[in-house]
Amino acid sequence: MIVIGASALAAYGEAHPQAGPGLRALNALLRQATWRARNELARDCGAVARFVSEDAVAFALPQVGCSVAFRVNFELGVIRIIAVTTINEEDAT
Repeated sequence: MIVIGASALAAYGEAHPQAGPGLRALNALLRQATWRARNELARDCGAVARFVSEDAVAFALPQVGCSVAFRVNFELGVIRIIAVTTINEEDAT
């Protein structure tokens, strides 16, 4: 998929060095994804994905210490990063 706003992942990783490797891995996963529908994303990432709306998703990544919110256009194969926010493990449950 095409990832728009990946600079938000990089900026968060620079500000929080412990999150950098996990966010780089997430960026690679998103770029390699071939999801054509919401159910495919849920199948592959259901353990960390929370669907906020039809096209908005939040990945809770407590091991990385953040949550990544993004919108997906499955038809065009585009992900747009909306926000990267700090969480603690209690927030992720």
